[in-house]
Amino acid sequence: MSLLKKFALVFIFFLLVPIVQSIPICTHETDGGNEPKIPGSISIFETTLKDDCRDSKTLNEYYCLSDRASVIETYDCTEVCNSRHAICVLNKRDEGYCYCSILPLNLINVLTSPVFVVIVFGMITVMVYATFVLIRERMFVSRS
Repeated sequence: MSLLKKFALVFIFFLLVPIVQSIPICTHETDGGNEPKIPGSISIFETTLKDDCRDSKTLNEYYCLSDRASVIETYDCTEVCNSRHAICVLNKRDEGYCYCSILPLNLINVLTSPVFVVIVFGMITVMVYATFVLIRERMFVSRS
């Protein structure tokens, strides 16, 4: 083999080495694949990449292919859920996922707000008290 051919082979080899080394290889996945409604993460050797929210409606989903290559795909949660009542949220481990709600999100915020809970509790208390007063008055009227 001529010196020029050897040089060409070595040159091509060194050109390809960085490409091969830069392909991220998945070593572990927690959510079972391309599942935007399930929070999860992938491991690439010592590095962990968590599914994350780019904004309140957009999810970056990391998953592994069968050949252990890693992929990132971006989802619009309103399309994933087929509903305008969808939002990208983080779980306790800061892993993102698309949350699909059957109620409008602003209604959920109202129903779970502390002020709403106090008002409802107060109304229930007044209704229970009024019921006891009516029962007591009927008992008093029936005795006389």
